[in-house]
Amino acid sequence: MTVRYSYIVVDENISMKTIIPHKIKAYDNFLFSAYFSSVQDAWNYLKCNPCDLMFLSLEMSDMDGFEFLELLESHPHPPLTILLSTDEVKHSTKAHLYYCKRMIDFMGKNFDNQRIAVSLERFLKVANTALFLPKMIKEPIGQILTIGTQSNSGSYPISQITHFIHERNYTYFYVYNQKRQVQYVALKQVEALLPAGCSVKISRNSIVMLDYIVQWNEENIVIRTAGNTTKSLKISSRRKEQVLKLLRNMMLRKQ
Repeated sequence: MTVRYSYIVVDENISMKTIIPHKIKAYDNFLFSAYFSSVQDAWNYLKCNPCDLMFLSLEMSDMDGFEFLELLESHPHPPLTILLSTDEVKHSTKAHLYYCKRMIDFMGKNFDNQRIAVSLERFLKVANTALFLPKMIKEPIGQILTIGTQSNSGSYPISQITHFIHERNYTYFYVYNQKRQVQYVALKQVEALLPAGCSVKISRNSIVMLDYIVQWNEENIVIRTAGNTTKSLKISSRRKEQVLKLLRNMMLRKQ
Protein backbone atom coordinates (compact mmCIF):
# COMPACT_ATOMS: atom_id res chain seq x y z
CA MET A 1 0.00 0.00 0.00
CA THR A 2 1.47 3.38 -1.03
CA VAL A 3 1.75 5.89 1.80
CA ARG A 4 0.75 9.40 0.79
CA TYR A 5 2.15 12.53 2.38
CA SER A 6 0.28 15.81 2.56
CA TYR A 7 2.10 19.09 1.95
CA ILE A 8 1.36 22.82 2.06
CA VAL A 9 3.00 25.82 0.40
CA VAL A 10 3.62 29.03 2.37
CA ASP A 11 4.83 31.86 0.13
CA GLU A 12 3.71 35.40 -0.65
CA ASN A 13 4.51 34.78 -4.31
CA ILE A 14 1.23 33.26 -5.52
CA SER A 15 2.97 31.68 -8.51
CA MET A 16 4.55 29.17 -6.09
CA LYS A 17 1.03 27.81 -5.52
CA THR A 18 1.24 26.48 -9.09
CA ILE A 19 4.99 25.96 -9.56
CA ILE A 20 5.61 23.59 -6.64
CA PRO A 21 2.64 21.23 -7.29
CA HIS A 22 3.60 21.21 -10.97
CA LYS A 23 7.20 20.28 -10.18
CA ILE A 24 6.22 17.32 -8.01
CA LYS A 25 3.07 16.11 -9.75
CA ALA A 26 4.95 13.05 -10.98
CA TYR A 27 5.30 11.88 -7.35
CA ASP A 28 1.99 10.15 -6.63
CA ASN A 29 2.70 9.82 -2.91
CA PHE A 30 2.64 13.60 -2.33
CA LEU A 31 -0.78 15.25 -1.97
CA PHE A 32 -1.13 19.05 -2.17
CA SER A 33 -3.32 20.21 0.72
CA ALA A 34 -3.27 24.02 0.84
CA TYR A 35 -1.53 27.26 -0.11
CA PHE A 36 -1.03 30.25 2.21
CA SER A 37 0.28 33.73 1.48
CA SER A 38 0.78 34.54 5.17
CA VAL A 39 2.47 32.75 8.06
CA GLN A 40 -0.46 33.44 10.36
CA ASP A 41 -2.89 31.68 8.04
CA ALA A 42 -0.54 28.71 7.78
CA TRP A 43 -0.18 28.57 11.57
CA ASN A 44 -3.96 28.62 12.04
CA TYR A 45 -4.25 25.73 9.57
CA LEU A 46 -1.53 23.66 11.22
CA LYS A 47 -3.13 24.07 14.64
CA CYS A 48 -6.09 21.98 13.49
CA ASN A 49 -4.84 19.91 10.56
CA PRO A 50 -2.14 17.24 10.23
CA CYS A 51 0.55 17.98 7.66
CA ASP A 52 3.66 16.02 6.71
CA LEU A 53 5.66 18.51 4.65
CA MET A 54 5.76 22.30 4.30
CA PHE A 55 7.42 24.36 1.58
CA LEU A 56 8.15 27.62 3.43
CA SER A 57 9.44 30.87 1.98
CA LEU A 58 12.07 32.63 4.07
CA GLU A 59 10.87 36.01 2.83
CA MET A 60 7.47 36.58 4.46
CA SER A 61 6.06 39.92 5.65
CA ASP A 62 4.36 38.95 8.91
CA MET A 63 7.11 36.58 10.10
CA ASP A 64 10.15 35.29 8.24
CA GLY A 65 10.73 31.59 7.72
CA PHE A 66 13.29 31.30 10.51
CA GLU A 67 10.88 32.83 13.03
CA PHE A 68 8.13 30.48 11.90
CA LEU A 69 10.38 27.47 12.44
CA GLU A 70 10.97 28.73 15.98
CA LEU A 71 7.21 29.07 16.52
CA LEU A 72 6.63 25.54 15.26
CA GLU A 73 8.74 24.23 18.16
CA SER A 74 5.60 24.65 20.30
CA HIS A 75 3.52 22.49 17.96
CA PRO A 76 2.98 18.85 19.00
CA HIS A 77 3.49 17.53 15.46
CA PRO A 78 5.15 20.13 13.21
CA PRO A 79 5.64 19.25 9.55
CA LEU A 80 9.07 18.61 8.11
CA THR A 81 10.06 21.76 6.22
CA ILE A 82 11.83 22.64 2.99
CA LEU A 83 12.89 26.27 3.34
CA LEU A 84 12.97 28.40 0.18
CA SER A 85 14.71 31.72 -0.44
CA THR A 86 15.29 34.17 -3.28
CA ASP A 87 18.88 34.55 -1.99
CA GLU A 88 20.15 31.11 -1.04
CA VAL A 89 23.79 32.21 -0.65
CA LYS A 90 23.02 35.10 1.72
CA HIS A 91 21.06 32.96 4.19
CA SER A 92 22.79 29.58 3.86
CA THR A 93 24.95 29.93 6.99
CA LYS A 94 22.01 30.74 9.24
CA ALA A 95 19.82 28.13 7.56
CA HIS A 96 22.18 25.36 8.61
CA LEU A 97 21.37 26.12 12.26
CA TYR A 98 17.75 25.06 11.66
CA TYR A 99 18.32 21.47 10.55
CA CYS A 100 17.69 20.49 14.18
CA LYS A 101 14.27 22.18 14.02
CA ARG A 102 12.70 19.81 11.46
CA MET A 103 14.03 21.72 8.47
CA ILE A 104 15.27 19.05 6.07
CA ASP A 105 16.48 21.20 3.17
CA PHE A 106 17.20 24.79 2.15
CA MET A 107 17.22 25.82 -1.50
CA GLY A 108 16.73 28.73 -3.84
CA LYS A 109 13.38 29.39 -5.47
CA ASN A 110 14.85 28.86 -8.92
CA PHE A 111 15.11 25.10 -8.29
CA ASP A 112 14.81 22.67 -11.19
CA ASN A 113 13.28 19.18 -11.35
CA GLN A 114 16.55 17.51 -10.34
CA ARG A 115 16.95 19.72 -7.26
CA ILE A 116 13.38 19.17 -6.03
CA ALA A 117 13.86 15.43 -6.52
CA VAL A 118 16.82 15.56 -4.10
CA SER A 119 14.67 17.37 -1.52
CA LEU A 120 11.81 14.90 -1.79
CA GLU A 121 14.17 11.94 -1.46
CA ARG A 122 15.61 13.55 1.65
CA PHE A 123 12.10 13.96 3.04
CA LEU A 124 11.26 10.30 2.40
CA LYS A 125 14.40 9.14 4.18
CA VAL A 126 13.66 11.27 7.25
CA ALA A 127 9.94 10.48 7.21
CA ASN A 128 10.68 6.78 7.56
CA THR A 129 12.91 7.14 10.60
CA ALA A 130 12.25 7.85 14.27
CA LEU A 131 13.01 11.53 13.59
CA PHE A 132 9.58 11.87 12.03
CA LEU A 133 7.64 10.68 15.08
CA PRO A 134 5.51 13.46 16.58
CA LYS A 135 6.49 15.00 19.87
CA MET A 136 4.70 14.07 23.04
CA ILE A 137 1.79 16.47 23.35
CA LYS A 138 2.17 18.68 26.43
CA GLU A 139 -0.43 21.28 25.59
CA PRO A 140 -2.63 20.26 22.64
CA ILE A 141 -2.95 22.90 19.95
CA GLY A 142 -6.16 23.56 18.07
CA GLN A 143 -9.65 22.24 18.63
CA ILE A 144 -10.15 19.77 21.45
CA LEU A 145 -12.82 17.07 21.77
CA THR A 146 -13.88 16.71 25.41
CA ILE A 147 -16.33 13.92 26.03
CA GLY A 148 -17.40 11.30 28.57
CA THR A 149 -19.23 11.10 31.85
CA GLN A 150 -18.73 13.69 34.57
CA SER A 151 -16.61 11.26 36.58
CA ASN A 152 -14.63 9.95 33.62
CA SER A 153 -14.20 12.44 30.80
CA GLY A 154 -11.37 12.71 28.30
CA SER A 155 -9.93 15.44 26.09
CA TYR A 156 -8.48 14.66 22.67
CA PRO A 157 -6.84 16.99 20.08
CA ILE A 158 -9.11 16.63 17.06
CA SER A 159 -6.24 17.01 14.59
CA GLN A 160 -4.60 13.89 16.06
CA ILE A 161 -7.65 11.59 15.89
CA THR A 162 -7.70 9.23 12.90
CA HIS A 163 -11.08 7.49 13.37
CA PHE A 164 -13.77 6.29 15.79
CA ILE A 165 -15.25 2.82 16.18
CA HIS A 166 -18.36 2.10 18.29
CA GLU A 167 -18.76 -1.34 19.85
CA ARG A 168 -21.17 -2.49 22.57
CA ASN A 169 -22.00 0.97 23.96
CA TYR A 170 -18.35 2.07 23.92
CA THR A 171 -16.71 4.43 21.44
CA TYR A 172 -13.03 3.85 20.74
CA PHE A 173 -10.88 6.85 19.81
CA TYR A 174 -7.86 6.09 17.65
CA VAL A 175 -5.30 8.83 18.27
CA TYR A 176 -2.27 9.12 15.97
CA ASN A 177 0.82 7.48 17.52
CA GLN A 178 -0.90 7.00 20.89
CA LYS A 179 -2.75 4.20 22.62
CA ARG A 180 -6.39 3.63 21.76
CA GLN A 181 -8.77 5.62 23.97
CA VAL A 182 -12.29 4.59 25.00
CA GLN A 183 -15.38 6.29 26.43
CA TYR A 184 -18.82 5.02 27.39
CA VAL A 185 -20.70 7.23 24.91
CA ALA A 186 -22.83 6.81 21.81
CA LEU A 187 -21.21 7.48 18.44
CA LYS A 188 -24.01 9.94 17.70
CA GLN A 189 -22.87 12.03 20.66
CA VAL A 190 -19.31 12.12 19.33
CA GLU A 191 -20.49 13.04 15.83
CA ALA A 192 -22.48 15.99 17.20
CA LEU A 193 -19.35 17.43 18.87
CA LEU A 194 -17.04 17.23 15.86
CA PRO A 195 -16.53 20.42 13.80
CA ALA A 196 -18.32 20.47 10.45
CA GLY A 197 -16.35 19.27 7.45
CA CYS A 198 -13.61 17.35 9.26
CA SER A 199 -15.07 13.83 9.29
CA VAL A 200 -17.37 11.39 7.51
CA LYS A 201 -19.52 8.62 8.96
CA ILE A 202 -18.89 5.58 6.78
CA SER A 203 -21.10 3.10 8.63
CA ARG A 204 -23.40 2.91 11.61
CA ASN A 205 -20.40 2.22 13.86
CA SER A 206 -17.52 4.11 12.20
CA ILE A 207 -16.42 7.72 11.70
CA VAL A 208 -13.26 8.61 9.77
CA MET A 209 -11.37 11.91 9.95
CA LEU A 210 -10.94 13.28 6.42
CA ASP A 211 -7.33 14.43 6.84
CA TYR A 212 -6.15 10.87 7.43
CA ILE A 213 -7.72 9.34 4.31
CA VAL A 214 -5.11 8.22 1.77
CA GLN A 215 -7.17 6.04 -0.61
CA TRP A 216 -10.67 4.77 -1.19
CA ASN A 217 -12.84 2.74 -3.52
CA GLU A 218 -16.53 1.83 -3.56
CA GLU A 219 -16.11 -0.67 -0.74
CA ASN A 220 -13.39 0.62 1.58
CA ILE A 221 -11.57 3.66 2.89
CA VAL A 222 -7.85 3.46 3.67
CA ILE A 223 -6.55 5.75 6.42
CA ARG A 224 -3.05 6.65 7.58
CA THR A 225 -2.28 5.36 11.06
CA ALA A 226 0.69 5.38 13.45
CA GLY A 227 4.16 4.71 12.09
CA ASN A 228 3.10 5.57 8.51
CA THR A 229 1.08 2.35 8.29
CA THR A 230 -2.43 2.17 6.90
CA LYS A 231 -5.76 0.62 7.87
CA SER A 232 -8.76 -0.30 5.69
CA LEU A 233 -12.32 0.35 6.91
CA LYS A 234 -15.47 -0.86 5.18
CA ILE A 235 -18.09 1.56 3.84
CA SER A 236 -21.63 0.38 4.54
CA SER A 237 -23.86 -0.09 1.49
CA ARG A 238 -26.41 2.27 3.06
CA ARG A 239 -23.93 5.14 3.24
CA LYS A 240 -21.90 4.37 0.11
CA GLU A 241 -23.42 6.95 -2.23
CA GLN A 242 -23.22 9.77 0.32
CA VAL A 243 -19.64 8.95 1.37
CA LEU A 244 -18.27 8.63 -2.17
CA LYS A 245 -19.89 11.89 -3.23
CA LEU A 246 -18.28 13.72 -0.31
CA LEU A 247 -14.86 12.24 -1.05
CA ARG A 248 -15.03 13.10 -4.76
CA ASN A 249 -15.98 16.69 -3.90
CA MET A 250 -13.14 16.87 -1.42
CA MET A 251 -10.63 15.81 -4.07
CA LEU A 252 -12.00 18.35 -6.55
CA ARG A 253 -11.48 21.15 -4.01
CA LYS A 254 -7.84 20.09 -3.54
CA GLN A 255 -7.04 20.04 -7.26
